[in-house]
Amino acid sequence: MRVIWALAPSRIHWFIVRVVLSLVTVLGLALAAALALDRLMAAGEPDLDVGKAFAWFGDRGIVLAGRVIFVLAVAIAGRP
Repeated sequence: MRVIWALAPSRIHWFIVRVVLSLVTVLGLALAAALALDRLMAAGEPDLDVGKAFAWFGDRGIVLAGRVIFVLAVAIAGRP
């Protein structure tokens, strides 16, 4: 690990590049999963308006994407 730190122009720049790449990747995957779970619920319960329903509200949609980003942020901030 010392070699990577020594080759980078600055430690902060090295860290920020990796954090931003991680956040962008995880955000894209989380939004894709949120959209897929919304579509899955809409297909499973056709008589339910998914946009107005609170069924599985925390397990689908933008709330799920927000939870994923929050967990990643806590994981990055908690690293020693």
